[in-house]
Amino acid sequence: MASPNSKFSQQRSGGSIASPEMLEFDPFQVDLRGERLWRREQPVKLRFKTWQVLRLLVERPDELVHTDEFLDSVWSGAAVTPGTLTQSIAELRRVLGDDASQPRFIETVHHRGYRFIAEVKSPPSPKSPPEPDVVSLPPSPTPAVQDLADDGWLVGRDAELDQLDRLMQEIRAGHRRIVFVTGEAGIGKTSLVRTFLKRLLSNKTDVHPWITGGRCIELIGEGETYLPVLEALERLAQPAEATRVRTILRKRAPSWLGQMPWVTKPAGRASPSLVPDATPNRMLREFCYAAEALAAERTLVLWFEDMHWADSATIDLLAALASRPEPCRLCIIVTYRPAIAAINAHPVAPLKRDLVQRQVGVELPLELLDKTAVRSYLEWRSAPGFEPPLVELIHEQTEGNPLFIDILANHLLAEGLVQQASAQSTWKSNQPLETVRTWVPQNFASLVELQLAHLDAEALSTLEAASVEGVTFGARAVAAATDRDVESVERTLRVLAGRGRFLTPLGEEWWSDGSVGERFRFFHTCCRDVLYRRQTATQRRRSHRLIAARLEQGFRNQPGPMAAKLALHFERGGDPEGAVRYLITAAAGVRQRAGDRQAVAYFERAFELLARLPDPDSEENKRQELDLRMHLWKELNGSDLFSHAEQDASLDRALALCDQLGDSQSRAYVSSYRTDSLPH
Repeated sequence: MASPNSKFSQQRSGGSIASPEMLEFDPFQVDLRGERLWRREQPVKLRFKTWQVLRLLVERPDELVHTDEFLDSVWSGAAVTPGTLTQSIAELRRVLGDDASQPRFIETVHHRGYRFIAEVKSPPSPKSPPEPDVVSLPPSPTPAVQDLADDGWLVGRDAELDQLDRLMQEIRAGHRRIVFVTGEAGIGKTSLVRTFLKRLLSNKTDVHPWITGGRCIELIGEGETYLPVLEALERLAQPAEATRVRTILRKRAPSWLGQMPWVTKPAGRASPSLVPDATPNRMLREFCYAAEALAAERTLVLWFEDMHWADSATIDLLAALASRPEPCRLCIIVTYRPAIAAINAHPVAPLKRDLVQRQVGVELPLELLDKTAVRSYLEWRSAPGFEPPLVELIHEQTEGNPLFIDILANHLLAEGLVQQASAQSTWKSNQPLETVRTWVPQNFASLVELQLAHLDAEALSTLEAASVEGVTFGARAVAAATDRDVESVERTLRVLAGRGRFLTPLGEEWWSDGSVGERFRFFHTCCRDVLYRRQTATQRRRSHRLIAARLEQGFRNQPGPMAAKLALHFERGGDPEGAVRYLITAAAGVRQRAGDRQAVAYFERAFELLARLPDPDSEENKRQELDLRMHLWKELNGSDLFSHAEQDASLDRALALCDQLGDSQSRAYVSSYRTDSLPH
């Protein structure tokens, strides 16, 4: 990917009068499409709301924009005071070098609004720039982290960035490394990685690396087999300029391409079928060969997020990839939360210990920010910063968690608890500090609840329904849970995303029934968790049931990709029979990716659900259990993870069920699977 500076240079080159994607007022340029402000060749850091204020002004030069227009357009639906707008205007004046008493850019019209008085013009239109190198970064979970990373601003992490820079020098010399970035929720793991990767891409002296990645998600049992790895490969192989990537995968990793037929499908020809003998060893070997072939041409960076939800197969793949002795310009970056990994006894923690001990892996544990870093961040986001007692209070209440700092600062500003004497003075409390302390929430959940209190009933119910589907969700599923039409839900979600508080848009998604809708993501799992927990058990169960029904309808022609999610929604919606049905489908799907362990986990979960059914000794339930055990043998016959002893125990149970049901035909079928009648 071209650096921001070089990209801007390309945009400025060329011929006739431009489209309104770029505006200029000397010496600044406003990229309306990219939502960036530039001072000649240098990007200027702005908070998203401040950027929206600037856009509203420059698109209407010499026109009075009333205060109410700003509040309605930029903070639509949020309970904010005119002081919030004053803060954004003060930030704009600071970065523009403007003086309120003798303005060059922004004129104050007292008690009415503001006017942009500089000359605004369109620059020459750009030639079509060349496509950037292949880059695919997982989306940032919070507005604060995303803004800081995009602008190259990161507080209190200089040592970690320097260490990553040193590691990259080793990697470029052919020493493969895996970096474990660890820390609690909201600590800034994603922000650190994004900033580091953007620094890599801004280096004009080196060939840009391949960069791709994927995110793990929580499902029943382990995460979906190889889900983040497949996501990384798909992102790398999709762009039109990535023909070389697909060629390498076709030659070195055909089993992996078999999992992604939509990537390689030629025009007018059928999709290639899955490779039938995609065994675990073959999948591992092929991926290592493909990664090393890619790294032979350019440094390869693989970034996997939330590995505390990763499946065992992905952990095995990382262990194999990191441990190979051949020289390779390979950088693997893994983020995870140690607390969740410890609670679930997840194998990512022992993998980290082993690789760090062998000096192949490096851990970067992120600590909470100290008061100096908190003050620096507050100076950036709310220039010229907060008075020292307020910094102390914010540090005390948040313990230096970057996400919590941002949300608490927003709360103080939005509630009018702080004010400025002038645009150049620090923000001070307008109440005794102890009084402010009583109005400050004690934890993150309370902060989120205060933000939710400003929403109308429709927006709140939409967010609650979205939290039931997950951290990422689609408007169509949310519409089903709220009994509203999809277009109405999409409008609500767009407004919420535009406020920069809860959501970020992810673009369109297509379902197998041909329908299309918009997809979104909560900025952080913490926000989603608060919304999910605040609902009653009855509310959650109803939403899970409605979402399950809509997903089942939307993927009725091809349920495989959604089987695990459908099983989760059916289970939490109070329909264990539906959950068992889709657990069987999910087990068959992961088996095609050599996911024996995950298939076992799905079957074990299905047996647990059957045991919880009312009247487990009924003929219907016994028939269900027998059918499930027969599916188990069909999927796992010959698997090393399903030992002879385990098979025999399961078969003995199945024979007993056949006798109780008087099913001689099934008994003959089950008897043919007994391992004592087969060669060992």
